[in-house]
Amino acid sequence: MDEKFEAIIEGILADNYATCEDFFDEDLIAGLRNNLLNRHATGQMHQAGVGRQGTFQQDLKVRGDVISWMDDQPTEPHYRAFLDLIELFYRYLNRTCF
Repeated sequence: MDEKFEAIIEGILADNYATCEDFFDEDLIAGLRNNLLNRHATGQMHQAGVGRQGTFQQDLKVRGDVISWMDDQPTEPHYRAFLDLIELFYRYLNRTCF
């Protein structure tokens, strides 16, 4: 995984952005997709908006998407695997770049 992390870092340094083929494996992507489809089908996705607290607005001209916040301690295995991978990258950045 370190080589993928390094490729991302190098891309950001060179181009201010990076892409990485196969960063997430196909099973993880499929599992996350199925979870999102299930959340949408069961009414757990909500209209997105802009602003915070007192200035929060829902305007379909600005944002027409729906969202659902992830729990930071998920029990669902695909969400957990996603967050674990992001955590690995975060720790790698801290260990090698700062």
